[in-house]
Amino acid sequence: DPAALHMPKRFFGAARNMHNLYLLHILFVCQFYLFIGYIFIKVKEVIKLDAQIKKGILEMCLLYKLSEKDYYGYSLMREMKIIFPEVNDSTFYAVLRRLKNEGAADMYYGKESGGPKRKYYKITEYGLKVLEKYICDWNKLKEIVAQLGI
Repeated sequence: DPAALHMPKRFFGAARNMHNLYLLHILFVCQFYLFIGYIFIKVKEVIKLDAQIKKGILEMCLLYKLSEKDYYGYSLMREMKIIFPEVNDSTFYAVLRRLKNEGAADMYYGKESGGPKRKYYKITEYGLKVLEKYICDWNKLKEIVAQLGI
């Protein structure tokens, strides 16, 4: 208010109003950043859940393929890449290593191929039990989703 400069009471009232607007602005900015932070956390939770679902499905599929026959690691990765094109090659190998470390799969070296020794993977007895549980859980999940009409 331009007239407020000539009248002290109006000037301080206008200053107080500007101070209140400044505080409201700060409050709005803080709430905005809290809201953005909340949304970011929720998005991270969805991404984390999505990654966990993919991890479980990928493990189940790898174990299923290994239950059919022993696989040269690269051949298995190439076959799985057709089904999961968005998954990095290194992810397949990481899952295979984890399955081996958990005792669900075993690794052995094949015959020389004119280069480095080839690593072959096979499912173990424990891996067959894990696969059976994965398939049972998968079937239950399909039933639940079907009941929802999805």
